[in-house]
Amino acid sequence: MTSTTAVSLKCNICGILLKSVEECQTHGEMTGHSDFSESKETIKTMKCQKCGKRCRNKEEEKLHANFNEGHNVFVPWEESDNVVQTAKEFRKMENEMREDAGLAPTTKKKISTRKDDNDDDNDDDNDDEKTEPEVSKEVIEKLKELGFSHNRCVRVLFATQSDSVEQCVQWLAEHQDDQGMDEQLLVSKKEAAGVVKKKLSKEEARVAAEKLRLEVAEKKKKEEAELEKVREKERIRSGKELLEAKRKEEALQLKRNAELRRIEKDEEERARQKIRLKLEEDKKERRRKLGLPEELTPEEIEREKKRNEEKARKAKEEVERKEKQGVGVVRPAKLAEKLRKNLVDVKKTHNDADPAGVERCYRTLLAYLGNIAKHFECEPSDEAYEKYRTLKVNGKAFAERVKAFGGDVCLKTCGFREQKNDAGEIVLHLPKENMSLAELQQAGIEIDNALKNPFFGVL
Repeated sequence: MTSTTAVSLKCNICGILLKSVEECQTHGEMTGHSDFSESKETIKTMKCQKCGKRCRNKEEEKLHANFNEGHNVFVPWEESDNVVQTAKEFRKMENEMREDAGLAPTTKKKISTRKDDNDDDNDDDNDDEKTEPEVSKEVIEKLKELGFSHNRCVRVLFATQSDSVEQCVQWLAEHQDDQGMDEQLLVSKKEAAGVVKKKLSKEEARVAAEKLRLEVAEKKKKEEAELEKVREKERIRSGKELLEAKRKEEALQLKRNAELRRIEKDEEERARQKIRLKLEEDKKERRRKLGLPEELTPEEIEREKKRNEEKARKAKEEVERKEKQGVGVVRPAKLAEKLRKNLVDVKKTHNDADPAGVERCYRTLLAYLGNIAKHFECEPSDEAYEKYRTLKVNGKAFAERVKAFGGDVCLKTCGFREQKNDAGEIVLHLPKENMSLAELQQAGIEIDNALKNPFFGVL
């Protein structure tokens, strides 16, 4: 069995490529995966040109550059630097765990053969007696069950000074072709005595493993927190850039709209000027056909001026007459919406209990406003003025048909005011100046819509 040079470690469960045994351990703690193998697949990554820190992606590069001033130049990681030394990393991790537990780190022993030992005996004039080192018999039995010879088992236990079967098997796999592996290992009594080492109890091993796990988790937590800060800064920056771009686009659109309006006005003005010139030319043509001079005489200019003044006076009188009658007056949209809301409230509140009563309320309101509109020109001195513009609140018909359903609120929205008459009774009165004829007509349209529209107040 020959060892191959691996450039990465692969999780056989999820397929992710990892750089070292430490990363495999962290990955296993986070995901529960425990099946890993060496791989020749390379991981394309970058390293900091200044300190050699490896970064797998852009986020790690930004994080490293932010926390290390001047470390902002990254170059491709050389494949020769990417070789995974699995056994070496295992030994390094074991030494770190032994240091945390208060034990001396292990060292790689030089393996000597029996022939070499005999040579050393001749060189040292047989000063020290050679003997086979004392190692764990329990581990030797386990290794023998796996098919390894006694001498190989002694050598691996002496070299690794570990009771881990997995680590021993790893060492044997790496050194299986070494010379003298199947010969008996003899060392001086002094070296053999140095093999005896203090073993960790189960409780001590558990505490050391828990401490190592907490350290890894804390390190991972700090890295995630730093990475999240970088992401949050990036989100804030992107949001500001987006808002700024949107503001600039809106400002640019306003400028475009203003320029379009200016162009449209210029075109309209040119069109008007063209029409005026055409009319003036037609007028001159007609005068030429009649045998008159093209330009108006002073007498004709005076008559044209008087005619225009008379036309303007009549137009002004017509506007005043329409305003007096309320014709053409547009009812405020706010008042119309308020009346519609009152009518909807009446229907939603009482329609389920008494739909016929709601319809009767609407028809009564429509009749009140219709009578006022028919006699809108009546003066306060006329009998019809008080008859149609004053409603007794305590009257039986008003109370049953209108007030019981909240219709008095609709009347107050239309301009009716609550007051007392000469007899001291409370009445609703609509002064003439409170509502124009056009407003009365619009109110009638709203009430008629409430009567005829089956979906009124439903949505």
